[in-house]
Amino acid sequence: MHSHHTYLPLLAQARRDTTAWAPLAYAPATDDQGEWYDANQKARVALLYCLQFDRQPSDEALVRFLFTQETQSRLSDPFQGLTASLKQAAYLLATYQRLHDLPLFCEAKCANFDTYCGFDSEYLCRFGEEGAQFFQAHGTEEMQELLEERDVFSQEHLANWWEDKQQEFPAQESALDILEWYELAVALDDLPTARTCLDTWEKSLPLPHSKNTLGALANYRAEVGHSLEAYTAQRAQLALLEQGTPAGWEWNFCLHKTGQRALEARLYPEALELLGRAAPSEQTAELLFRLALGPSPQALTAFNAAHTLLESGVGAHLATLEKAERAAQQLASSLHAHYQQAVAQERARIAQELSGL
Repeated sequence: MHSHHTYLPLLAQARRDTTAWAPLAYAPATDDQGEWYDANQKARVALLYCLQFDRQPSDEALVRFLFTQETQSRLSDPFQGLTASLKQAAYLLATYQRLHDLPLFCEAKCANFDTYCGFDSEYLCRFGEEGAQFFQAHGTEEMQELLEERDVFSQEHLANWWEDKQQEFPAQESALDILEWYELAVALDDLPTARTCLDTWEKSLPLPHSKNTLGALANYRAEVGHSLEAYTAQRAQLALLEQGTPAGWEWNFCLHKTGQRALEARLYPEALELLGRAAPSEQTAELLFRLALGPSPQALTAFNAAHTLLESGVGAHLATLEKAERAAQQLASSLHAHYQQAVAQERARIAQELSGL
């Protein structure tokens, strides 16, 4: 059974009763680390897939509701972003071909910087002159400006674009490949299914793995909590890059990632060795402070190395300074007061900056 099938009863209930839509509404929340998230995002993603494969004419209002909630999520997310679920909801709503939905597509386009740049403008232009007249009669000033700035698309272009959308969001479950099922399982926190999909995909790969394949494999393994396997794949990618002359941004980026994977796998000596080879940067310092916070015999060495980087002029954001302050306290370092002061000063600077907005 695919991951979204467990949500079919919720779809059936939502079709019968609009009061069942409440668990699908945008619901801002913060996790135990103080990070923003949308508490109902997972349920919406699941229902969008259910509707992609079993969409009925009577589902129009439900699809429209899901699209507006995805837009609201993009408006409110402090990290902005253009999500796959917003694109999926946009396509599903567009299949109903309602002229009066144009303002909703405009709102999605203008939700944040990322959506303004990446959300398909074709959704605003599908109705041609009829759509332009609708905007003139009913659109806000912002919508009018958006219409004037949009690209001019030929009918041939729009037809080809729509064909691409239909292929991107097929109506048959059998059209999805194993990695697409993996990504859905991850989105729904269905780790057993995600791991099964990932195992199947890895077994299908030709040997030897390319550096790009190894990088993707490391990312996928990390997503499903396979820290040691993620480190092994990342280390193999680094080895390929080091067959030539180790230099450049790609090598240094991979070196950082391998150090991070080692840290996540609790391979602390390997993490310290890798990060010690990396170019001086805040990213290196932040990972070293994370290492200093762990149950590692290398904690003090990592802390001192990170402190030396900051003293050498590497900048540090508040999150990095907070890790430094916690590590200094945990290690009973004489630098604890120094980092307490640095954190307080940075918080005051941010508060002053925000007060001027």
